[in-house]
Amino acid sequence: MHAGLPRHAAGQFTTLGRAVTLLIALMLIVPTVAVFATDGDAPSDDGSTRAAASANEWLTFKGDDQRTGVAASEAPSVDKVLWENHYKGSVIYSSPTVWNQTVYIGVSGTIKAIWAKNGTERWTYIAPNPVHTSPVISDGIIYAGVNDYMGTSAVAVDALTGQEVWNASIPDFVTSAPLVLGNSVYFGSQNDILYCLKKSDGTQRWNFTANRAILYGSLAYTDGRIYFGIEGDANDVGKVYAIDAATGDEDWNATVDGSIWSSPAIGGGNVLVSTAADKSIGIDSRKGYVYSLNSTTGIQTWRTRDLGMVMASPSINKDRVYVGTFGKFINDIQFIAPQMYCLDLTDGHILWNRTVSHEAVNAKVWSSVTVSGSKIIFGDELGYLNVWNVFGLRIWDHAMRAGAAVKTTPAVAGEMIFAANTMGDVFGFGSQPDMAVNSSSIEVEDEYPHLGQRVNVRAKISNIGDKTATANVFIYNGTLDDWNVVINATTVNLAPGESTFVYAVWVADEVGNRAVWVRITDVVPNE
Repeated sequence: MHAGLPRHAAGQFTTLGRAVTLLIALMLIVPTVAVFATDGDAPSDDGSTRAAASANEWLTFKGDDQRTGVAASEAPSVDKVLWENHYKGSVIYSSPTVWNQTVYIGVSGTIKAIWAKNGTERWTYIAPNPVHTSPVISDGIIYAGVNDYMGTSAVAVDALTGQEVWNASIPDFVTSAPLVLGNSVYFGSQNDILYCLKKSDGTQRWNFTANRAILYGSLAYTDGRIYFGIEGDANDVGKVYAIDAATGDEDWNATVDGSIWSSPAIGGGNVLVSTAADKSIGIDSRKGYVYSLNSTTGIQTWRTRDLGMVMASPSINKDRVYVGTFGKFINDIQFIAPQMYCLDLTDGHILWNRTVSHEAVNAKVWSSVTVSGSKIIFGDELGYLNVWNVFGLRIWDHAMRAGAAVKTTPAVAGEMIFAANTMGDVFGFGSQPDMAVNSSSIEVEDEYPHLGQRVNVRAKISNIGDKTATANVFIYNGTLDDWNVVINATTVNLAPGESTFVYAVWVADEVGNRAVWVRITDVVPNE
């Protein structure tokens, strides 16, 4: 049960900070309203890294070495493409990273450096083979894996110039993003081996042999241990490993049902992994779970029910876990639809789940979630970039290219979203570079109204840009399942630095979960 906020005197507006969406819970016993911000119910943090070091950076896959997927930057609240680059005939399985106002991404057999604000290319590095990993940035150097059975499979490239620093030979494909710790860089290979190389020159320090291939799941790290999962055997039994980062010694391993295609994520003292039983045949096949294992011992703390195959990595924000699924399809018959799930980190309980679909067509989810404030961002197999709120309600989506799956994980930095699809398209989403209209607060007159009471609501709208701008402002009210009741719609025209209030009236007309939120669209500068 959520705790209510302190009661304020009638007629006073209660400011709720920088929230675009507010959850309002009506209690049955006491006919009052409690108001909560959309970034969760203030759960405790376990002390580990939760977000990228800078709001302008996204240096590694999923933003940090714990692979939480949490961004320090806000993501745009409206669907606006600032630029798009189309690399005809190319394939992209690399998730973007961001440093020094530059987006880095593997495009077929190259690494591209692209200006974040306008999409202009800075340089192109010609790799020995296709680049499927995220380019990981440390101290101005990019580290990436490339795909080759017998030749170069690890490279280091100067992030400013695109000049190769070194390359190293690792047999077989390297499809998981490398991990950089201190003076070492770690690569997982599909030849079953985890390699520890010197960061300076790529020579090998040690290697560890697992039972089977390290697939597309990147390495995760905390408290001196490296965590990764492997492909399942013929009976769909996979494994999770915890390896001492300094020595390469195995601390523990744990068996799971299915292959691990994605990265572990670490939070709350546990390691979370997703599984997909993709080898078994029959009505009982194509299972998938999210597991939580104690990070020190490997003992299972919980497991979800069968969700259908889960190809994406779980993302963790405070005490919430977000993960999309592939669903369960056998001979093209759907048994479990692709879903986005929100789980309780402590016990794996499903807090909510929503079908991912567009125009009544369900969309499988390969992409891991990026969490930005009160938003979750992910791609899907139909080619959409999706931006939802943390309660599973759509804010906006964008069809990047029909039929071109978005399998990689979006990066959020500098108040922009960077995303790519499998057919060579890279997009930068954001607000106008020189102006922006935002809602800095939304307020209610009485947090605890009686049933039937009319409650005044107001939203503060501000132009924080450099040009006078016109924007449409909508204030909504509704339930968690239907947020589309507009209680006021208006247009504002604001000079740079100017603010105004937009007002609406909400009636506490029933007991249950309610919501009041504000949305701003069509921000147009007035020249």
